[in-house]
Amino acid sequence: MHTFTGSDQVGDVVARFPKAAEVFKRHRIDFCCGGGRTIHDAAQASGLNEDRILQELSDLYAENANLNEQNVNWANESMGALVDHIVNVHHAYLNTTLPVLGELTTKILRVHGANHGELASVHRLFHSLKMEFEQHLIKEETVVFPKIVEFENQKSDASLEVKNIYTLTLFHANI
Repeated sequence: MHTFTGSDQVGDVVARFPKAAEVFKRHRIDFCCGGGRTIHDAAQASGLNEDRILQELSDLYAENANLNEQNVNWANESMGALVDHIVNVHHAYLNTTLPVLGELTTKILRVHGANHGELASVHRLFHSLKMEFEQHLIKEETVVFPKIVEFENQKSDASLEVKNIYTLTLFHANI
């Protein structure tokens, strides 16, 4: 179990544990420009309960650690189980994280872009990558994964293409 302390800097916590941004956003603690402040100072300045924030961070960290400790040999699981895992874990993560990163990238450009021209390129590249990810997820969920599940349900070797898709999906799950 990881322990957070009031002397930890807000920005360092988010850099080491990005999901901590959820806690800081909920409490309106700036982890970008105000990231150099300690949790103690940020809580005190906002009139917040430091112990509550530290507990929320620890709980979220523990919850994430439990999810990440699930070791499954996907080669021994059904194709449908693998598809469900990818959609419910990996795609769900991207579907919640990409919009947040998009907002943060836009905010950083808005706040610091006038003094850092390179941020416009970072913003453009991130949003291009985000769009490619989103298109990839849609294609998997609407074309690729239904074919895998259909192949598994029919138990037919007629479609070598589907078997190859499954192999690629298995590889994708282990990345």
